Amino acid sequence: LDVPQTGNIEPHRDGGNHDSLAVKECILMFESVKHIAFASSDASRAVEILEAVFGEAEDAEVKDLVSKYRVGRFTADGVQMQFCEPLEGDERFSKHLSEYGPGLHHICFTVNDIDKVIARAKANGIALKPCLSCGIAGSHPHPEGWIAFIGAEAVPELQIEVMQVYGPGEREEYWGDRKEI
Repeated sequence: LDVPQTGNIEPHRDGGNHDSLAVKECILMFESVKHIAFASSDASRAVEILEAVFGEAEDAEVKDLVSKYRVGRFTADGVQMQFCEPLEGDERFSKHLSEYGPGLHHICFTVNDIDKVIARAKANGIALKPCLSCGIAGSHPHPEGWIAFIGAEAVPELQIEVMQVYGPGEREEYWGDRKEI
């Protein structure tokens, strides 16, 4: 990776040296985990199991979306888990299920500046991947904010999503009254 050197090099647990300022800079770009999405054969049952184990979540829901899948949502400690069950054959989650089986599909990280994250990824040779719901590679609006998918060639079954959440009034400006996809 292209990491600026500050002279403040500290040993890392793997024996290598990592610049603490560069690590701090990365952490500043990363705000939180927004959601973790799983390809699932039964979204309703996944939510039922989590509620049976942890109790009912205020936001727990299961609903069918326009992009031909059912999503079961359950939030714990501020991180939403999404269980995505395909409703039709040629759909991103059915492809994932047939290639890799049920399990982790993508992790969405919220960031404070999506353009900086994309520029850093590109500068380090990491490609952008097309969004599987709309085919756009790069930053583009979605229901909750600007998103992009970052390449993870070493782990092809994992999609890494970054999202800059809309500020007040921006959803209406950039997304309008379109339905959740």
